Amino acid sequence: ANVSRTVVPEIAMRFPRHLVIEVVADEAVRATRIAGRSRTSDGLSGDRLARKTVFARTPSTVTIHNDGPAEEGGALLASHIMH
Repeated sequence: ANVSRTVVPEIAMRFPRHLVIEVVADEAVRATRIAGRSRTSDGLSGDRLARKTVFARTPSTVTIHNDGPAEEGGALLASHIMH
């Protein structure tokens, strides 16, 4: 499930066999992707880029660096979910 980072600690306590997947990308890549979406409902692109994404990592946290093509990031995500 895609959840708010604020609930990660509670999920870790309630579900010992959980998996947290953090997907990150370089700021320049994020800026290009955000600009390409043109979704005003997401807020200003500068505000989105300035957001801090700090959360309580758990031993089950995996980080995917999604700076390349969407197919590569998607394959990594699927690989982690399936294992």
